[in-house]
Amino acid sequence: MRAVILCIAITLPVCAGDWPQWRGPARDGQAQAPAQWPEKLTRKWRVEVGEGHSSPVVLGGRVYIFSRENDSETLRSLSLSDGKTNWTISYPVAYTPMGVAAPHGKGPKSTPVVADGRVCTGVTGVLSCHQASDGKLPWRKVFTAGLPAALPALRGRHVTHRLQREAHCSRGRRW
Repeated sequence: MRAVILCIAITLPVCAGDWPQWRGPARDGQAQAPAQWPEKLTRKWRVEVGEGHSSPVVLGGRVYIFSRENDSETLRSLSLSDGKTNWTISYPVAYTPMGVAAPHGKGPKSTPVVADGRVCTGVTGVLSCHQASDGKLPWRKVFTAGLPAALPALRGRHVTHRLQREAHCSRGRRW
């Protein structure tokens, strides 16, 4: 299964601002809606991407897309204005979704975070930090022994990462 990303050309604050992480700049899903919507939206570009549930993120006139293509996770940078590819990075990652994630396929389920000229991704046991300008890899951490990478988050000027383990509940407490 492949997804398609569309860019609709409208001059609205909701589309004009940066959206550097999941659910927006403040991770609250809020964007300023226009006072009046245009009568018709116009598609500016369309690009086919791989499988996954990752949201596109936007910063500084670029769109970053994280998906799975065959047996590799793929991160690409596109021009917001015309959809042309700036760079693409792919790396093989073995991943077998389990439990409730299985019906959703093998694609990434976390959204990249863009901050201070870096794009961070991670969900299948590989946490990566790429340079936003050219995709080069300053560092990558591969987790083993049940410590999969979780959704990276932007906290001020810092990208944070929380390791996730299976949540065990007992008498309403989690640990």
